Amino acid sequence: MSTLRKDIHHVIEVFSKPAEWVAKPDEPKLKVGEFSSKMASLYEKLRNAVEYDEEHLLRRNAIARILKRRLVRGVHGKDLAKPLIEELIRARYLPNNSLPESILGGVEEIIDKYIFLINKATEGKKRKLKKEYYYWILGHMASELEEYLIPHDHERALVDAMFRTAREEVVFLEDKLSERERDIQLYLAVHRSLLKADHIWLRYQLLKLYYPNWTENNQDALSGVTGRFSALHDEIEKTLKHKLGPYLARHLHHYAVIYWIIKDILDKEPKRAAKILVHPEILQDFVKEACSARYRRAQTVLKRSAVRSVIFIFCTKIVLAFLIELPYDWYVMGEIAWLPLAMNILFHPFVLLLIAATTRVPTSKNTEAVQKGIEWVLYGKGDGKILFKKAKIPNPNTVKGLFTNSLYAVLYLLSFSFIFWGLDNLGFNIVSALLFVLFLSLVSFFGIRIRTGAREMVIIKGKENVLMTIFDFFTLPIVRAGRWISMKSSKINIFVFILDFVIEAPYKMLVEVFDDLISFIKEKKEEVY
Repeated sequence: MSTLRKDIHHVIEVFSKPAEWVAKPDEPKLKVGEFSSKMASLYEKLRNAVEYDEEHLLRRNAIARILKRRLVRGVHGKDLAKPLIEELIRARYLPNNSLPESILGGVEEIIDKYIFLINKATEGKKRKLKKEYYYWILGHMASELEEYLIPHDHERALVDAMFRTAREEVVFLEDKLSERERDIQLYLAVHRSLLKADHIWLRYQLLKLYYPNWTENNQDALSGVTGRFSALHDEIEKTLKHKLGPYLARHLHHYAVIYWIIKDILDKEPKRAAKILVHPEILQDFVKEACSARYRRAQTVLKRSAVRSVIFIFCTKIVLAFLIELPYDWYVMGEIAWLPLAMNILFHPFVLLLIAATTRVPTSKNTEAVQKGIEWVLYGKGDGKILFKKAKIPNPNTVKGLFTNSLYAVLYLLSFSFIFWGLDNLGFNIVSALLFVLFLSLVSFFGIRIRTGAREMVIIKGKENVLMTIFDFFTLPIVRAGRWISMKSSKINIFVFILDFVIEAPYKMLVEVFDDLISFIKEKKEEVY
């Protein structure tokens, strides 16, 4: 038997309690019709497939979409609370006939608080700034509502435990930040690595960090935020953009893997967790089982992501071939170049499939490393210190920085020049070549994301060799170009725009009317009998 750290005792205690709303037997519950729920959930599946966002962000994104559609001038929390919850239940983001009606009061208070904040923060501001503040506050509102509807007690306990552990073990080298600034960046890095938090969630965490009683609907906190909103907005954005954050999150990755496995064990055995965790010989079997389950899940996600990406790339290529490439070949070049056309349609999906097929999930050696890491986290056995030294990026204003940036520009030029030279020899014209390079960049970036997702449980560093270094050196410009294209194209996703602004509002209204009609028919039927 081994002695657990104090932080782990607290985590076990939190996991032994249900992290959800539990209605009393005689308490009325929020309920929607089953048929309308099927209609709404079908739409959400289509919407989420088009957006291709992280799974753990979907519910909060749905809350934000509903609020954006329903927030009109003069509306209050009492007007929005029930329709919001019912819409989330229909879309199956919340359980049906389970949540007590008493939660509506809390939802109303949260909505009213943020409506007040929106009105105060945007008052007298120019249109561009008013829009920025509105969406910024909307993200906070959606985050707090999700946290209220689906309590995050388990995640919060894990974050606190990992933060305290990392705070003791991470040693900062050559860093000029104050202790408070380090703690804040470390806290954000824990959220990034452990929970895969995005900027919207991180902004909300910073708001709570600066105003601890914010979620209690405290009037002093509300007055404090509204009184210095512009300064607070700028301070939070500056903190999030600090260059230390992403580097630090990557260094904490192996910590996150260890806490994921601890969480899996606690989720499976919340009542027996205390007995399991204090016995290393018993714990070992649970760790192996949890790791194997994670590896299998990673394999499933790998296949699903690869198939979705291949379908997306293939369909998009077919559309562009008929809209751009074939007309250009026929009307401008005078003939159809069949080899470039075939390569443009088939090559990139094949590359994605090849990347997926050659991606391997972790092995038993990785499980052994996780086991040692867990013993260090739970009992303090071994050495878990991280000597953190931020990567030095040359200042572009210095001679060294100018030389490095120039070298990087030459690398870009060489990589893409070589590709265009090869395509020209294969008979590609300028349009087919540009399409080939465009999708090669996207496929390279998608492939890296797929492989990274499948190997997120890996904590053993792979061995570097000369060939891989040279390969990375010349392919990095292509991957970075794909990342840039992906980020820009996501902001102008025409499919998402059509769904959000043309289809969603009338479709959801139809679902609500249909739900009311079914309820009316049932009521009349009961009167007859």
